[in-house]
Amino acid sequence: MALYDFQRALLRLYTEKSFLDAFLAAPSRTLAPYALTTREREALLTLPRDRLADFHRELREKRVHVAQKILRRAPPEGLVVISSFYQDQPVALWGVPPGDRRLPIPRGAYLLLHRLSEKQAPVSLRALVAVYPAVADRCPLRDLFLLAKALRRHRWVGARIRAL
Repeated sequence: MALYDFQRALLRLYTEKSFLDAFLAAPSRTLAPYALTTREREALLTLPRDRLADFHRELREKRVHVAQKILRRAPPEGLVVISSFYQDQPVALWGVPPGDRRLPIPRGAYLLLHRLSEKQAPVSLRALVAVYPAVADRCPLRDLFLLAKALRRHRWVGARIRAL
């Protein structure tokens, strides 16, 4: 169980800005909820703080750069790229210039779009409703409604989803 918690804490340090900020301010308190061995706790507490923050930023920027490369090759307005993390939550990227538009989305909405990308179906309200039962236990209905609004507002209907 400790290894799982160690990996979870490390992943959160790399991908969640608010968790990283809390860790930098009060590392012991931030790690308290995790069942870590003494060795694992020490390993996390002795991570170089400045390098950890730099790595977090570089990882986020790399995701955006990869999304922009993918969007450059796609027809304009024909693709929406989703990333499981951006700052503290998943994000959808689209637009011209590539990745110019960014919309932070809730985790449930990310799961719904990810499922849609696996089906390789173009985005539509019907397609979202069709894949919703597969993620309903992890995706609140409000996230489905949020995506329905985004479809219309951002003209995603007919676009393809690409997950990073």
